[in-house]
Amino acid sequence: MGQLQLSPVVAGIMRLPQWKFSPQNIASWILSCLDLGIDCFDSADIYGGYTAEGLFGQGVRLLSASQRQRLKIISKCGIQLVSDQRPLHTLKSYNTESSHIRKSVHQSLTDLGVDSLYALLIHRPDHLSEPKQIANTIQDLKNEGLIQHFGLSNYSAKSVELMHSLTSIATHQIEFSPLHLDPLYDDSLSTLMHHNITPMIWSPIAGGNSIDPNHPVTARWLPEFEKIAQNLNLTPLGLTISWLHRHPSRPVAVLGTRGLDRLKQALDGNDVKLDFEVWYQLLRLFTNSEVP
Repeated sequence: MGQLQLSPVVAGIMRLPQWKFSPQNIASWILSCLDLGIDCFDSADIYGGYTAEGLFGQGVRLLSASQRQRLKIISKCGIQLVSDQRPLHTLKSYNTESSHIRKSVHQSLTDLGVDSLYALLIHRPDHLSEPKQIANTIQDLKNEGLIQHFGLSNYSAKSVELMHSLTSIATHQIEFSPLHLDPLYDDSLSTLMHHNITPMIWSPIAGGNSIDPNHPVTARWLPEFEKIAQNLNLTPLGLTISWLHRHPSRPVAVLGTRGLDRLKQALDGNDVKLDFEVWYQLLRLFTNSEVP
């Protein structure tokens, strides 16, 4: 299977149902992402109330066989939402039993129109999870060719280490942005570095808030932030991605946007390596304090 290889930016499809794209629009968007060098797409079974993967699959089915083979689709499972699409779910809960994981994988593959997931992530920690059972299930899914890599999402550093001791963790998806700096201080990133696990970053611009001049926190730093970005020939979005990616764990941002211009800005930022002083200058802006 080889080592996990993500594109410089991962395109997320969480908001795909809101885009009101036709299958042809979806196929065109996918191909445009591929043209940009973005071949990884982040999903989850619950996105769009269990509808996003089916919509994405409508676009996938319009691609040629060779185009479909280029796709690296990452999906997540383990959350059970109350939804018309899942009438047996009576309350929001978590389920990482083997039967649920397997059922989720098969449903995602059917909806997405592909034969294998590039990576499967457990979406949230389940208080009742059996790590050894999960590890055995993942190995079976790999042996059957249904998934290539395994990862976690939103786990603590210690929980990542426990699961990694039982089965190989290729990636861990966490929240990290100028408005959410916890991973710098809670051992999340250092643990991933120690085990050579690739961080994937969800909400890298805090849902757009970190580049919004009307946000009460962002408004404080954005004028100086924009000047620094301009000096580096970057947009504020691009500078944000550059700042996040500069961490030696090399986080890969997930951007859930229909806008190809935003994906291009993110790629531009990914290509710029900030020097130490600029990186710490930005950290000082975000925290409004000197580095301790």
